[in-house]
Amino acid sequence: MTECLFQYDRLYLNAAYHEPNEHRHLLSHIIVGASQRIKCSVNHYEFEAEGVCIDSDILHTACAENGELIICLFDKTSLFAEGLARRYLKGQNYAVLDEETVLKIRNGWLDTHSLAAVDEVITNVLGITNISPLMDERIQKALETLKSYESIEADCIKALASDACLSVSRFSHLFKENVGIALCRYLALEKIRKGYIHLLKSGNITDAAMMAGFDSPSHLAATCKRMFGISLTDFLKS
Repeated sequence: MTECLFQYDRLYLNAAYHEPNEHRHLLSHIIVGASQRIKCSVNHYEFEAEGVCIDSDILHTACAENGELIICLFDKTSLFAEGLARRYLKGQNYAVLDEETVLKIRNGWLDTHSLAAVDEVITNVLGITNISPLMDERIQKALETLKSYESIEADCIKALASDACLSVSRFSHLFKENVGIALCRYLALEKIRKGYIHLLKSGNITDAAMMAGFDSPSHLAATCKRMFGISLTDFLKS
């Protein structure tokens, strides 16, 4: 069974992915084999490693032939993603993790079988408390506003632009300039996050989907499976 730990700006999974399809989404990654090397593909370049970090919106796949993966996914706007970019990626699409980092993450899981322990290791490895966000204050405020929303509605872009005293086009440009991804794509990710939060509260997929702003529960379920490789049912069980 897949295990997961959901925090607002990050998601941790322990799962067996033996033949995953190539995909891309808007979260930065750290992927480590729980007990063995992993096979990776980034933009169709194939290689093996003990662990890897991959930037957001990069075509990729990773699998372990027999064992499990420890998968850490970070919101592009989070301090975790910024720390990953500064320490490991350094402008590259991906980076193979050093042995020391891999062992810390792997042992954090193997010693406790707790994804909370992995979260603590990642927080320390990336030095989160020592990172200051480099972002326009208007975009920081917009991200906090989005976090406070119960759902993502079609007119929320206009509201965010108005709060920033900018036109929709200027606000959208500023958002992409600061965050690195288009606002409309980030809102799609944010809608999934709202669905997760409502699902945790109610346990009802239909209610969670509609409250988050999805057209139907099947739309939420399909989007979740496509982006994270985990069904809503498995997420709820864990």
